[in-house]
Amino acid sequence: MATVYEIEHRFADVWIARDDDNTFDYYYGGTRMVSPSTENAVVRDTLDRLMLYESSLKNHLINMALRQGILDNYGERLPNGFLTSAVGGARCIIRPRDVKTAAALSTTDNSGFYPTISAIFETIGELLNREHGKIKLTPDFGRFAGLADILFEYTPHVLGIRCEIGGCGGKSSYSTTGILSALEVIEIHRYRESPVTLIGSAGAMGSDVLKYFLQEGYKNLAICDLVYDNQEYDMKFPQAVLKLR
Repeated sequence: MATVYEIEHRFADVWIARDDDNTFDYYYGGTRMVSPSTENAVVRDTLDRLMLYESSLKNHLINMALRQGILDNYGERLPNGFLTSAVGGARCIIRPRDVKTAAALSTTDNSGFYPTISAIFETIGELLNREHGKIKLTPDFGRFAGLADILFEYTPHVLGIRCEIGGCGGKSSYSTTGILSALEVIEIHRYRESPVTLIGSAGAMGSDVLKYFLQEGYKNLAICDLVYDNQEYDMKFPQAVLKLR
């Protein structure tokens, strides 16, 4: 079950959900934008599914790993309280009011992008501030960079802000480096001849991970992503063996 907050803004309707379990230190999740024509029932179903089966599931796995002491050897290098923290799932969905607003938010090159998303984020920031840090979000609409920095203008309760102001950069080269380092620790090269499926392969991180697999000679690759332009993707990664859409 989820606790859901609803925001009515002149540019968009916003839903923010968090785990109903009140024992967590805070709740964290990503943000998604849906079409203006998306019905309320579909939005709520999507919100619950993403919060439960993506955000909550991933955070529970992290909680389990911390309880098992996987990072105990690095305790002195970690923030105070991190090793004993427990994080629940959260999720935010933004539905633009109309097609014009959706078009303004479709690309950062649009002159209406910043004033529109900034106004929406101001309202979201107000809600996060009222919750005093119990809910933290990362706005990451596909490959748009810098969204976390915009939300940070209105609230400190956002993850993925740029490194220069104290963040991790979100879906940046730092994140990709961490994933690749973990793959090497588990000796992923042992599976170079085995089938490998990369989900989210066209995103900011996924495309860099795919480059790694291709450079390392993985031949039996299945790649999967949604929304992105097929022709652009085919030209970018012609070596990929199988594309799932």
